[in-house]
Amino acid sequence: LLIQTTTLLKQLTKLDNETIHSLAKNYFLNILRQRTNIVGGTVSCDSPIFHHWLQQSPKSRQTQLNEWLAPVLPLYEATQLVLYLIRNSVNISQQSAMSGFYRQILNGDTTYQLIQVVMLPEHPCYPQISSGKQRFTIRFFEYPQVNQPPMQSQQDINFELRCCMMSIEH
Repeated sequence: LLIQTTTLLKQLTKLDNETIHSLAKNYFLNILRQRTNIVGGTVSCDSPIFHHWLQQSPKSRQTQLNEWLAPVLPLYEATQLVLYLIRNSVNISQQSAMSGFYRQILNGDTTYQLIQVVMLPEHPCYPQISSGKQRFTIRFFEYPQVNQPPMQSQQDINFELRCCMMSIEH
């Protein structure tokens, strides 16, 4: 882990703005970025250059994608490493949300970078997390039918709470 971190730091310090900005100046990528914000903007009549690119061989497209991603690969790898460290600096507890509601008060010294709620996939509810400096709440919603808005569950719901906090000691 230490070797990986050291290697990533060296790669990140070698990044220069011009290399990264070359992606922002790329004509093809700019056309795609602009067109994807428009409903139907990537249809063949509206983005013929994109559809021409899609007709290239998979090997050719993969080579091009790798060339575009190469300048930002150290950023991606650093982000993956930080997320790995955060997710593995976890305090796991079993909790229960009474009538679909759970609240936890935070002490002033605690700053969680990530809160995860783990439930069985077949559970009929989904969690909605709201947070602030002093507390976080989790409301569990039922979504009975697609043509009706979800409603907060009135059931007591057991779940696994994962509070992730990576601390760096100086």
